[in-house]
Amino acid sequence: MWSKKAAAVAGGAIFLTLAGLIRLNYLFISAGLVMLTFVVLASFLDVWMPKVSIRRETTSDNIFEDGTMSVKFIVKNTGLGLGFVEIYDSLPPQARIIKGSNYTLLYMKPWQEVSFEYTLKLPIRGHYHLGPVKMRVKDAFDLFYNERIEDTVHSFSVFPEIEVLEYQIIKSRSPKLLSGAMPLNLIGSGTEFYSLREFVPGDSLRSVNWKALAKKGKMMVNETVKEDVMDVILLVDAREVSAVGGGKDTPLEMSCRGAATYAKQLLDERNKVALM
Repeated sequence: MWSKKAAAVAGGAIFLTLAGLIRLNYLFISAGLVMLTFVVLASFLDVWMPKVSIRRETTSDNIFEDGTMSVKFIVKNTGLGLGFVEIYDSLPPQARIIKGSNYTLLYMKPWQEVSFEYTLKLPIRGHYHLGPVKMRVKDAFDLFYNERIEDTVHSFSVFPEIEVLEYQIIKSRSPKLLSGAMPLNLIGSGTEFYSLREFVPGDSLRSVNWKALAKKGKMMVNETVKEDVMDVILLVDAREVSAVGGGKDTPLEMSCRGAATYAKQLLDERNKVALM
């Protein structure tokens, strides 16, 4: 494709040639023919443009709200041509670049490999993608160029921000090895007393109530309340009306951050969590 520079040079060459013919000025004619010949020859040199291959690398596939992700491009000229290369990486509208740039202009020599990097931030949760990559390859004189779109799309997710809680969501009445274990009002393994029963073969001597043995004259065993992790279901109101207003402070976004915060603490306590 012709650039504005090539069109201007060709137009100037034609103008000088015609002006020289009209005024019989051989200097104008010579200058115009030289410029026109240069443009014509340059148009056949597009085969010597750089043959560029690109590769995108990211630091992570998943980040949290207001988290950063670094994107690195590795550009390589796989041919003998030389010239300029413009690269533009398409970004989501919500993305903010905090370091570097998603656009660059490079001068590529034969077999040269260069890289550039930028860092972006996403303030709102969701599923996003980077790309496609728009690329323009120019000749060494910046007269002609070729454009193409690389369908190198990188998908990633932004999770809701997790707040730091200074208290436990679910508390037990006594210290436990697993803070998530809660009494289930059933007989089983636990720490809270439930009842007494007679000793049967196979019972552990540790569970024998020696005071009851001294009082009743027969072996009695302590039974405890069963303790186990909990199955917790978190409900998030995802109706359309909850997202009215946009931004980070809508009821939907605040509910997602709250659910993520509670879910993390419950999972750390080895509970089972479901989201609806």
